Amino acid sequence: MVSPVPLNVRSGPGIHHWIVGSLGNGSRVRIACKADGTSVHGDYRWYKLAGRVGWVSARYVHNHGSVPWCAS
Repeated sequence: MVSPVPLNVRSGPGIHHWIVGSLGNGSRVRIACKADGTSVHGDYRWYKLAGRVGWVSARYVHNHGSVPWCAS
């Protein structure tokens, strides 16, 4: 995954969750799973980061492979 812009990392899958960090422009991250959350410019998909706490909007992440759905 590559973030094309600086990106907030949030505590849950949505813009109303706390910001717990950020990723710099061009950051590469590993994704654990995906879930639907609040819309970011029409995109409801959010990715849970692997190996660290946090979620990022799929709107700003280019996915290079398949990502499983998060368990409920």
